[in-house]
Amino acid sequence: MAFLVASEQIDGNVCYIRGEELHHLRTVLRRQTGDPVDIICRSGTRYDGTIRALERHEAEITLQNGRPHNVESPLDVTMACATSKGDILMESARMFCELGVTGIVAFDAHNSTVRYDQRRWERKQLKLQRIVEQSCKQNLRTCVPRIHCLHTFESLFTDSWQEHQKIIFHECATTPLAQIAIDPQQPILLLVGPEGGFSSEEIAMASRHGAAIASMGPRVLKVSTAHIAALVMVQHRFGDVGS
Repeated sequence: MAFLVASEQIDGNVCYIRGEELHHLRTVLRRQTGDPVDIICRSGTRYDGTIRALERHEAEITLQNGRPHNVESPLDVTMACATSKGDILMESARMFCELGVTGIVAFDAHNSTVRYDQRRWERKQLKLQRIVEQSCKQNLRTCVPRIHCLHTFESLFTDSWQEHQKIIFHECATTPLAQIAIDPQQPILLLVGPEGGFSSEEIAMASRHGAAIASMGPRVLKVSTAHIAALVMVQHRFGDVGS
Protein backbone atom coordinates (compact mmCIF):
# COMPACT_ATOMS: atom_id res chain seq x y z
CA MET A 1 0.00 0.00 0.00
CA ALA A 2 1.28 3.45 -0.91
CA PHE A 3 1.29 6.61 1.19
CA LEU A 4 -0.32 9.63 -0.45
CA VAL A 5 1.38 12.89 0.46
CA ALA A 6 1.01 16.56 -0.39
CA SER A 7 3.78 18.50 -2.11
CA GLU A 8 4.30 20.44 1.14
CA GLN A 9 5.45 17.22 2.85
CA ILE A 10 8.42 16.88 0.49
CA ASP A 11 11.62 18.89 0.92
CA GLY A 12 14.23 18.00 -1.67
CA ASN A 13 14.59 14.23 -1.59
CA VAL A 14 13.01 13.80 1.84
CA CYS A 15 9.34 13.22 2.68
CA TYR A 16 7.95 13.86 6.17
CA ILE A 17 5.05 11.78 7.52
CA ARG A 18 3.14 12.78 10.65
CA GLY A 19 -0.19 12.28 12.44
CA GLU A 20 -2.45 9.35 11.57
CA GLU A 21 -0.21 8.33 8.68
CA LEU A 22 2.74 8.03 11.05
CA HIS A 23 0.64 5.86 13.37
CA HIS A 24 -0.31 3.63 10.44
CA LEU A 25 3.29 3.37 9.27
CA ARG A 26 4.73 2.50 12.67
CA THR A 27 1.94 0.70 14.57
CA VAL A 28 -0.19 -0.95 11.88
CA LEU A 29 2.44 -1.76 9.25
CA ARG A 30 5.22 -2.07 11.86
CA ARG A 31 7.79 -0.50 9.57
CA GLN A 32 11.25 0.28 10.92
CA THR A 33 14.25 2.36 9.93
CA GLY A 34 15.64 1.08 6.64
CA ASP A 35 12.36 -0.40 5.42
CA PRO A 36 11.04 0.50 1.96
CA VAL A 37 7.95 2.71 1.59
CA ASP A 38 5.97 3.48 -1.56
CA ILE A 39 5.29 7.24 -1.75
CA ILE A 40 2.88 8.94 -4.17
CA CYS A 41 2.70 12.72 -4.27
CA ARG A 42 -0.70 14.19 -5.11
CA SER A 43 0.97 16.33 -7.76
CA GLY A 44 1.46 13.14 -9.80
CA THR A 45 4.88 11.68 -8.94
CA ARG A 46 5.66 8.26 -7.49
CA TYR A 47 8.80 7.51 -5.49
CA ASP A 48 10.67 4.57 -4.03
CA GLY A 49 11.13 5.57 -0.40
CA THR A 50 13.31 4.32 2.43
CA ILE A 51 12.72 5.16 6.10
CA ARG A 52 15.81 7.01 7.31
CA ALA A 53 14.43 8.15 10.69
CA LEU A 54 11.41 7.12 12.73
CA GLU A 55 10.77 9.50 15.62
CA ARG A 56 7.85 9.88 18.01
CA HIS A 57 6.10 12.62 16.04
CA GLU A 58 7.62 12.28 12.58
CA ALA A 59 9.06 9.86 10.05
CA GLU A 60 11.67 10.91 7.49
CA ILE A 61 11.57 9.08 4.17
CA THR A 62 14.40 9.32 1.65
CA LEU A 63 13.00 9.48 -1.89
CA GLN A 64 14.47 7.97 -5.05
CA ASN A 65 13.42 7.19 -8.63
CA GLY A 66 10.70 9.81 -9.01
CA ARG A 67 8.52 9.11 -12.05
CA PRO A 68 5.16 10.30 -13.39
CA HIS A 69 2.12 8.63 -11.89
CA ASN A 70 -1.42 9.00 -13.21
CA VAL A 71 -4.17 6.41 -12.80
CA GLU A 72 -7.06 8.89 -12.75
CA SER A 73 -10.03 8.41 -15.05
CA PRO A 74 -10.32 10.82 -17.99
CA LEU A 75 -13.97 11.26 -16.97
CA ASP A 76 -15.07 13.81 -14.38
CA VAL A 77 -17.99 11.79 -13.01
CA THR A 78 -19.84 12.31 -9.73
CA MET A 79 -22.10 9.60 -8.32
CA ALA A 80 -25.42 10.94 -7.01
CA CYS A 81 -27.07 8.28 -4.85
CA ALA A 82 -30.46 8.45 -3.19
CA THR A 83 -30.37 7.93 0.58
CA SER A 84 -31.02 4.28 1.42
CA LYS A 85 -31.29 2.07 4.48
CA GLY A 86 -28.28 0.41 6.03
CA ASP A 87 -24.71 0.99 4.93
CA ILE A 88 -25.26 0.64 1.19
CA LEU A 89 -23.52 3.91 0.35
CA MET A 90 -20.65 3.13 2.71
CA GLU A 91 -20.09 -0.20 0.97
CA SER A 92 -20.40 1.32 -2.50
CA ALA A 93 -17.98 4.18 -1.77
CA ARG A 94 -14.91 1.94 -1.87
CA MET A 95 -15.86 0.55 -5.26
CA PHE A 96 -16.69 4.03 -6.54
CA CYS A 97 -13.09 4.96 -5.75
CA GLU A 98 -11.74 1.89 -7.51
CA LEU A 99 -13.76 2.82 -10.59
CA GLY A 100 -12.50 6.40 -10.70
CA VAL A 101 -15.24 8.75 -9.46
CA THR A 102 -14.34 12.35 -8.68
CA GLY A 103 -17.17 12.90 -6.19
CA ILE A 104 -20.09 11.37 -4.30
CA VAL A 105 -23.31 13.18 -3.41
CA ALA A 106 -26.30 11.77 -1.53
CA PHE A 107 -29.79 13.15 -2.04
CA ASP A 108 -33.29 12.67 -0.66
CA ALA A 109 -35.63 11.17 -3.25
CA HIS A 110 -39.40 10.80 -3.04
CA ASN A 111 -39.09 7.07 -2.32
CA SER A 112 -36.10 7.29 0.03
CA THR A 113 -36.65 5.13 3.11
CA VAL A 114 -34.12 7.06 5.20
CA ARG A 115 -34.01 10.80 5.91
CA TYR A 116 -30.99 12.50 7.43
CA ASP A 117 -30.93 15.65 9.47
CA GLN A 118 -27.87 17.86 9.09
CA ARG A 119 -26.01 16.58 12.15
CA ARG A 120 -26.57 12.92 11.31
CA TRP A 121 -25.46 13.43 7.72
CA GLU A 122 -22.32 15.29 8.77
CA ARG A 123 -21.27 12.26 10.85
CA LYS A 124 -21.86 9.97 7.89
CA GLN A 125 -20.06 12.39 5.59
CA LEU A 126 -16.93 12.21 7.76
CA LYS A 127 -17.04 8.40 7.71
CA LEU A 128 -17.42 8.40 3.93
CA GLN A 129 -14.48 10.77 3.56
CA ARG A 130 -12.27 8.46 5.62
CA ILE A 131 -13.40 5.49 3.54
CA VAL A 132 -12.51 7.12 0.22
CA GLU A 133 -9.18 8.39 1.54
CA GLN A 134 -8.24 4.87 2.66
CA SER A 135 -9.45 3.40 -0.62
CA CYS A 136 -7.38 5.84 -2.66
CA LYS A 137 -4.22 4.59 -0.94
CA GLN A 138 -5.05 1.03 -1.95
CA ASN A 139 -6.00 2.07 -5.49
CA LEU A 140 -2.87 4.26 -5.85
CA ARG A 141 -5.00 7.26 -6.78
CA THR A 142 -3.70 10.80 -6.42
CA CYS A 143 -7.11 12.53 -6.34
CA VAL A 144 -9.41 11.80 -3.39
CA PRO A 145 -13.11 11.98 -4.36
CA ARG A 146 -15.05 14.76 -2.68
CA ILE A 147 -17.98 13.85 -0.42
CA HIS A 148 -20.57 16.57 -0.97
CA CYS A 149 -23.19 17.86 1.45
CA LEU A 150 -26.66 16.31 1.43
CA HIS A 151 -28.95 17.49 -1.38
CA THR A 152 -32.56 17.27 -2.40
CA PHE A 153 -33.39 15.76 -5.79
CA GLU A 154 -34.49 19.17 -7.05
CA SER A 155 -31.25 20.89 -6.04
CA LEU A 156 -29.24 18.57 -8.30
CA PHE A 157 -30.70 20.45 -11.27
CA THR A 158 -29.80 23.90 -9.97
CA ASP A 159 -26.92 25.63 -8.24
CA SER A 160 -23.46 24.19 -8.85
CA TRP A 161 -24.72 21.14 -10.73
CA GLN A 162 -26.21 23.02 -13.68
CA GLU A 163 -23.12 22.53 -15.84
CA HIS A 164 -23.05 18.76 -15.31
CA GLN A 165 -24.41 16.40 -17.94
CA LYS A 166 -26.89 14.17 -16.17
CA ILE A 167 -27.70 10.51 -16.70
CA ILE A 168 -30.47 8.76 -14.78
CA PHE A 169 -30.79 4.99 -14.94
CA HIS A 170 -34.44 4.00 -14.61
CA GLU A 171 -36.13 0.60 -14.73
CA CYS A 172 -38.81 1.84 -17.14
CA ALA A 173 -36.39 3.48 -19.57
CA THR A 174 -35.98 1.95 -23.03
CA THR A 175 -32.98 3.91 -24.33
CA PRO A 176 -29.68 2.02 -23.90
CA LEU A 177 -26.59 3.89 -22.78
CA ALA A 178 -25.02 3.32 -26.20
CA GLN A 179 -27.58 5.71 -27.68
CA ILE A 180 -27.01 8.48 -25.11
CA ALA A 181 -25.00 11.45 -26.38
CA ILE A 182 -22.42 12.52 -23.80
CA ASP A 183 -19.38 14.77 -24.14
CA PRO A 184 -16.64 12.95 -22.18
CA GLN A 185 -14.73 16.23 -21.86
CA GLN A 186 -17.49 17.74 -19.71
CA PRO A 187 -18.45 16.75 -16.12
CA ILE A 188 -21.09 14.07 -15.62
CA LEU A 189 -23.57 13.60 -12.78
CA LEU A 190 -24.79 10.00 -12.61
CA LEU A 191 -28.02 9.55 -10.62
CA VAL A 192 -29.16 6.27 -9.05
CA GLY A 193 -32.46 6.08 -7.17
CA PRO A 194 -33.56 4.44 -3.90
CA GLU A 195 -35.07 0.99 -3.34
CA GLY A 196 -38.44 2.09 -4.71
CA GLY A 197 -36.90 3.80 -7.72
CA PHE A 198 -37.52 7.33 -8.95
CA SER A 199 -41.07 8.64 -8.99
CA SER A 200 -42.70 9.56 -12.30
CA GLU A 201 -42.63 13.21 -11.20
CA GLU A 202 -38.87 13.04 -10.61
CA ILE A 203 -38.27 11.47 -14.02
CA ALA A 204 -40.44 14.13 -15.67
CA MET A 205 -38.55 16.91 -13.89
CA ALA A 206 -35.20 15.43 -14.86
CA SER A 207 -36.29 15.20 -18.49
CA ARG A 208 -37.37 18.84 -18.49
CA HIS A 209 -33.91 19.81 -17.31
CA GLY A 210 -32.23 17.86 -20.09
CA ALA A 211 -31.19 14.72 -18.20
CA ALA A 212 -30.73 11.56 -20.24
CA ILE A 213 -32.93 8.68 -19.02
CA ALA A 214 -31.13 5.40 -19.70
CA SER A 215 -31.88 1.70 -19.28
CA MET A 216 -29.73 -0.76 -17.32
CA GLY A 217 -31.32 -3.73 -19.04
CA PRO A 218 -34.41 -5.91 -18.59
CA ARG A 219 -33.87 -6.90 -14.95
CA VAL A 220 -34.63 -4.91 -11.80
CA LEU A 221 -31.45 -4.44 -9.78
CA LYS A 222 -30.87 -3.99 -6.07
CA VAL A 223 -29.63 -0.52 -5.16
CA SER A 224 -26.17 -1.81 -4.24
CA THR A 225 -25.90 -3.54 -7.62
CA ALA A 226 -27.25 -0.53 -9.50
CA HIS A 227 -24.64 1.75 -7.91
CA ILE A 228 -21.76 -0.23 -9.34
CA ALA A 229 -23.41 -1.29 -12.60
CA ALA A 230 -24.21 2.32 -13.49
CA LEU A 231 -20.66 3.51 -12.95
CA VAL A 232 -19.10 0.56 -14.76
CA MET A 233 -21.37 1.12 -17.76
CA VAL A 234 -20.50 4.81 -17.99
CA GLN A 235 -16.77 4.30 -17.44
CA HIS A 236 -16.70 1.52 -20.03
CA ARG A 237 -18.67 3.55 -22.57
CA PHE A 238 -16.97 6.92 -22.11
CA GLY A 239 -14.01 6.40 -19.75
CA ASP A 240 -11.11 3.99 -19.27
CA VAL A 241 -12.64 0.83 -17.76
CA GLY A 242 -11.89 -2.05 -20.11
CA SER A 243 -9.72 0.11 -22.35
